Amino acid sequence: MARLLWKLLLFGLIMLLLSITVGKFIHSPKNDLPWSYSFDALHLKREYLRTHQNTFNLLFIGSSSTRRGFVPEIFDHSLDSGLIVRSFNYGVDWMGFPEVYYMLDNVMKENLTGTKYIFIELSKIKIIDYQNMHTARAIYWYNWPDYKFTVSSILSSASPLQVKLAAIASHSIGYIDHLLNVGSLNDRNDYHNRQKMVNDSLHYMGNSYAGYSGKELHEESGREHFLRDTSGLTARAINSAQAFEEIERNPDLIKSCNKVYLDRINLTIKQLKEKGIYPVFVMNPKADPRQYKEILPVFFSIPPQYRIEIADSRKYPELYLSAYASDETHLNEEGAILFTRYLAGAFNNLMYLNRTQNTSAND
Repeated sequence: MARLLWKLLLFGLIMLLLSITVGKFIHSPKNDLPWSYSFDALHLKREYLRTHQNTFNLLFIGSSSTRRGFVPEIFDHSLDSGLIVRSFNYGVDWMGFPEVYYMLDNVMKENLTGTKYIFIELSKIKIIDYQNMHTARAIYWYNWPDYKFTVSSILSSASPLQVKLAAIASHSIGYIDHLLNVGSLNDRNDYHNRQKMVNDSLHYMGNSYAGYSGKELHEESGREHFLRDTSGLTARAINSAQAFEEIERNPDLIKSCNKVYLDRINLTIKQLKEKGIYPVFVMNPKADPRQYKEILPVFFSIPPQYRIEIADSRKYPELYLSAYASDETHLNEEGAILFTRYLAGAFNNLMYLNRTQNTSAND
């Protein structure tokens, strides 16, 4: 029996090494597909930017909260006359920490020319949910440095032990899937089969497209269901107020921030500034309690000139009203316009303070 177990273990190790070798040098999608291959919505936006070089000078990277909340046209027209901005909504569903930094690394490689500002939505460390497990969407971004960074971030977070274990387990499964090239041949075939759809979509977008998706039919039907019970939205407004009040009452909580996460943010600020790009980290509204617990200490540890918060329900109560919501976590079109105007106002103030400080420093 022991000999059989050793043989099975040896066989497993040989298959693992073989799979890693084949994936690294032959069949890995990363060898011959673009970095955005795993997700049509992400790839579509990436392709649009690639085919419209120098059209946009501000990119807002984030999740569905950004995709459904940031309206570039409204933002651009709400800025002070001295700020010449053409912004692009680079939000895609389920884009969160730490995947967003893999996305950012690739965006920085492709969109340096003409890019002047990059907004990044702050988010909690995500756990890969069951429906996305073993899919290209969940595993495409892994490599050893990012996996190691992910585990270190989870261990450094203030999350309960069971949340840490679940997060590490889900990311470890994703990383192993990546090493084993799970579904890589199918992923490659699916990508090539979907390209006609992507090309057709690019053709129909026209020059007015800037990444904001606006109203969608399934989101409207979802809103009807949401309006029957808005207690979840009410709870999010209460959670927001309580989270910010707790930080105000006990500023020492900021010292407990996730240092690994903060180090990555500070490194990102340094790298973007070296490339002549101004970074802004944004807290979007309607987060859940775990988001606030993880992110607020990090947010307040970021230098003030690189952060914007549009999340405090005491300051932005309208963003927590059902009239401006499509569901518990997302804004409808009217809410998106309101959020975008708040964001533009905050960015105006940020740029004004920076100009004032620079002027004072030069006097």
